[in-house]
Amino acid sequence: MDKMREEFEAWCRERGYTPRLAETNCGIIIDGYYGHHKVQIAWESWKASRAALCVKLPENCKGMALTVDEFRAQLDTAGVGHE
Repeated sequence: MDKMREEFEAWCRERGYTPRLAETNCGIIIDGYYGHHKVQIAWESWKASRAALCVKLPENCKGMALTVDEFRAQLDTAGVGHE
């Protein structure tokens, strides 16, 4: 399973859905689709939001690359999580 779906399903579990079990609201039923319509819409929205994410980084100053802290600050400004 890819990391994006794993993160989505963890998010589902935090809200009371149990992914991958057909008898539950979030269960995958066929061809990767979730058994609950609202969960499927949430999954489609999750994927679209990740695909649309773009972080504009500042141009290098005097040929110097960004420091890790500067890069993290840019991600924070854009609302992107990081470790």
